[in-house]
Amino acid sequence: MLLEFCVANFLSIADRQTISFVAGVGSSRQSNYSFPTHNALASNALRVACVFGPNSAGKTSLTSAFDFFLRFVVNSAKDRTLGDKINVVNFKLDDEFFGRPSEFEITFVANGSLYQYGFSVNRERVCDEWLFVKSNQPGTRMRQLFQRSYDFDRELYNWDVSSSFPKREIDTLKKRTRDNALFLSTAVQNNFSAFMDVFSWVRNDCHVIGTLDKLADDFTSEQINSGMKKQVLQFIQSADIKICDILVEEGKFEIPPIMEKVLVAEEKERLINMAQDMKSWKVKTVHKKKGGGDAYLNLHEESDGTRKIYAYAGPILDVLENGYTLIVDELNSSLHPIMMRYIVDLFNSSESNPKNAQLIFTSHETHVLSGDVLHKDQIWLVEKDSEEKSRFYPLSDFEVRDTDSFQRAYLSGRYGAVPLLKSVHHGK
Repeated sequence: MLLEFCVANFLSIADRQTISFVAGVGSSRQSNYSFPTHNALASNALRVACVFGPNSAGKTSLTSAFDFFLRFVVNSAKDRTLGDKINVVNFKLDDEFFGRPSEFEITFVANGSLYQYGFSVNRERVCDEWLFVKSNQPGTRMRQLFQRSYDFDRELYNWDVSSSFPKREIDTLKKRTRDNALFLSTAVQNNFSAFMDVFSWVRNDCHVIGTLDKLADDFTSEQINSGMKKQVLQFIQSADIKICDILVEEGKFEIPPIMEKVLVAEEKERLINMAQDMKSWKVKTVHKKKGGGDAYLNLHEESDGTRKIYAYAGPILDVLENGYTLIVDELNSSLHPIMMRYIVDLFNSSESNPKNAQLIFTSHETHVLSGDVLHKDQIWLVEKDSEEKSRFYPLSDFEVRDTDSFQRAYLSGRYGAVPLLKSVHHGK
């Protein structure tokens, strides 16, 4: 379960910003908003958290930071060679941040322990890296597993690794860790099991869907084919979409004819070898005709909104089934507000979310605030200051009675994080 995420000097985020998913006193008392972590450092975690703000305020910078963090942990040791640049993007509107490392840190609970793991990187190297752990056992303290810091004057790394690990093995791993790769990733790549819980949570239990991601239909189709049709249908029908059945046919991936024409022989052979293990799906939706009988539509004949809901169905149901953490940028995109509320309700309910999956999403759609859909502890706001730096702050910083009163005050600009529109005057 995710407890906290910090980022600095990345895209529109300049100074260090922290987003916490630790439940406050109010939400901790209500199981539909939070669940116990069994760790004394953070007794309850939120089921859902939302970041509200206008366009270009920094919402996508936050989800992109999550995505960079996850991808770098998983791929830094295997997909890079010595000297490869790290594709990190600094805050560019202030020369003070040029060349300064970008920093990322995450705190989460996995397999009975709380972990705090982070790193800072520039284009050339990992500058710092650290990992701390606290067991859920009473009376235990936070302890350091390792720290790594680059000394730019001496051009070498300073290491501080727990003496509980075999020295000879650690020394070997240090030598194998490239400047542009993480020690954590390198250790796991070399079968060092002590860090596997951390790496496994990042790789398997935390997922990001960004605004610019092409949310493919394939995963939902595969879920249907593996016995999840009833749940997918229920998810789609909850949006008042009149689909009474879904038919999925599995086939082999075929190279599009246009690609066969443009690829050289070596590239074509490589793609054919890759395609042997790939699947394709033919999806038809079933509707009732006026007067009786069934009408069959190819999925691409459905509306964009229906296709978006179909694409979301598989990932969301998978996250709920396995207790994962899901981060979604602009959840409101192509979704009706009622569907947004339904998705939030799925995560907030201990009945439909018994494994304590988490949903973190960004939005500028305030309809989800009405009623008791979100607790005020679950709401964060983002805006840019006068220097175009994104700033995140929790609603709990303000005295708010309920989310209904917050919605009205938010739209009036009382809490910031709304667009400041200027009138446009045409020519004389």
